[in-house]
Amino acid sequence: ETSGVPKPFRQRWAATHAVCLKGTSSQLHEIKLKKRHAGRNISDGLLSHFLGMDLPLGGLGNPLPNSRPSEELLVGPSGTPFRRTADGQAAYVKEIQHGHLFLRWDDFGSQSVQVLTSVRSDDTPVDATRSFGMMQSEMSQCLSTDGRLSDEYLQISTLRNRDDLSQVLEEHGLKDITEDDLDRLYWHTAEERDLCLQTRASDFALRCFGVLVHVVFELQPEPGEETLVLVQTGASPALSGQEYGNMVKDLRVPTMLRRRHEPWVEAVSRHCNFVLGLPRSATDRVVEGCRQCEGEMSVYRCDPSPTLCYHHGNYSSALGVEYEAYRFKCTIMRKDRHLFESVLFGPDFTFSTTESVTSLLGFGDCPDVAGVISREWAWLTLDKAKSLGVEGLTPPADAGHITREPERLCAVLLGIEGSTPGKQSAFGCRHSPVGASNGISAFGKRKWRDFRKGGHEVPADIGGMHVSVDKDSFYLLQSLLSIVRLSAPSDGFADEEDLEREMNFFKDILLSNDEQIGAILREKQLRRVHHYGSAQTQVFDASVRAPSKTALAELSSTTASRSCTWTDEDGDDLGCMSDASDTENQ
Repeated sequence: ETSGVPKPFRQRWAATHAVCLKGTSSQLHEIKLKKRHAGRNISDGLLSHFLGMDLPLGGLGNPLPNSRPSEELLVGPSGTPFRRTADGQAAYVKEIQHGHLFLRWDDFGSQSVQVLTSVRSDDTPVDATRSFGMMQSEMSQCLSTDGRLSDEYLQISTLRNRDDLSQVLEEHGLKDITEDDLDRLYWHTAEERDLCLQTRASDFALRCFGVLVHVVFELQPEPGEETLVLVQTGASPALSGQEYGNMVKDLRVPTMLRRRHEPWVEAVSRHCNFVLGLPRSATDRVVEGCRQCEGEMSVYRCDPSPTLCYHHGNYSSALGVEYEAYRFKCTIMRKDRHLFESVLFGPDFTFSTTESVTSLLGFGDCPDVAGVISREWAWLTLDKAKSLGVEGLTPPADAGHITREPERLCAVLLGIEGSTPGKQSAFGCRHSPVGASNGISAFGKRKWRDFRKGGHEVPADIGGMHVSVDKDSFYLLQSLLSIVRLSAPSDGFADEEDLEREMNFFKDILLSNDEQIGAILREKQLRRVHHYGSAQTQVFDASVRAPSKTALAELSSTTASRSCTWTDEDGDDLGCMSDASDTENQ
């Protein structure tokens, strides 16, 4: 804003995509601009919000993609192809330019954002991410100047096979695990993915970790009625259509296991559809009701459910399973009762549901065979449910909660386009002022929308990739880049030795498989850690952020009576949205 457009970017005057801010959640979304947005489009262009940079897509000096061998066209420095003349000079074909980076930046100023915080029962403030041991991936233990290791648990990278799991356990000193337990652990961590393995850098401790979702279903009462809540009273197994054993008592609100790869919305929707048997319209109301009760969202440690986590158990004497609960609340309004008639009401306000399972092993004394679990439900008054100590009805005093905190929000939108405006790409697609999306991407493949028409599951056309970056993680990225020592394009020609080292680094990565890449990164004193934390994750919506470290430090240094809501002027939060699937005329 102060020194003009940074090189090697140049200003662009219009665009077809933008970023908008959803006020209720402070979430950034990518949108496609329409004709009605023409005024905003022109205004943003005059303010240099649109930047572009030509790229030598395909690699400098390589044959131009889709070119005929007789043409002998090569990729030029800025994506403009050239051919060698008889005297060895370069003759550029200026009608074609292949490869262009589009960048849009926005500054939304100070916004009220959702933040996950926690206060202990003694009113002592605590870092919620530390109390839950689920901080975002921290590589600072490799980069910290004081050499201290973090106490947070970090998720073990994806296990590709059973041998990988066996090696991880052996590295952590767990050699007493049986073959059957090893098979079960691999099934739950790598196949079903309802559990994950986490390691602590400070003492190399290993734990197995799972997430339960508690949803409080509260029925809006009619005038003169008491408030009712839905409670599971117990469950019993059945083999070949006949009951096997007694019912296992398990008083709790509707509870589900969240798989590692899914957000809470999918876990709740799956439970509503396949366990409670609710129609899609009722499921949508449940999800929306959970979103609206922002103040009821909380995170806390919990015990396993004997009727839901029966198949997990402990895998060895030194490797148990720890659980964390994510609690939501949904109020069923009187006007929506007709959508929930399948669960409203049975005799004496009770009903039952059944679900098929592949194995009943661990459920009481059931053998390892497929069967059915019958769950008993009841609508209880709120006071009675509290007196019975229903699990998940009331969060504990040290639970983490969602609060609001002012933070500055910015956004960067990136896209790879087929050519610079006004030029034709190597695949014959022209970047015209009309701004119509071409059918071929910058990499010569059909757009995702064509694969979607054929029934394939593909990424979204708009906003398919969304990355949240705060100040600490951005500094961490800078530290990593300083270790790798990459040359900046704006510096011109790099030293020959540095250039050779950088080229070899990328060659090694591009030619390596997943295991070899890990070895290369370790050689560079880097490490890959895949981790989903309590905030900015698939558990809560991506709009929920972790509390900034600056604010936590300020809060911890004050008296215990100070409020847990604070303002961090320096902890800017940069929401980076990247979508390389359908940006303009790519």
